[in-house]
Amino acid sequence: MAIERSFGLLKGRFRSLLTTLAMERVDLIPKYIIACCVLHNICLLKNDDFPSTVELLPEAVQYHDQVGGNVAVNRLGLIKRYDICERLL
Repeated sequence: MAIERSFGLLKGRFRSLLTTLAMERVDLIPKYIIACCVLHNICLLKNDDFPSTVELLPEAVQYHDQVGGNVAVNRLGLIKRYDICERLL
């Protein structure tokens, strides 16, 4: 059960894991998942909380993908990624 919970937490933080990854090279998928784990651990170290329970209906995920997502959330994600990059450099 621990592995299912771990993937659930990753999917909550990294929504791209909720759907099929748009990657042509299958050998890169494990590296992508490892990168998500590393970023998740950095977020934990920096006390960057997120809801521990994320409930998305499959229809909501599909609709989110069709309309291009939430612009405000995308902008906040961009700001957060930039901040992480600045702290790592």
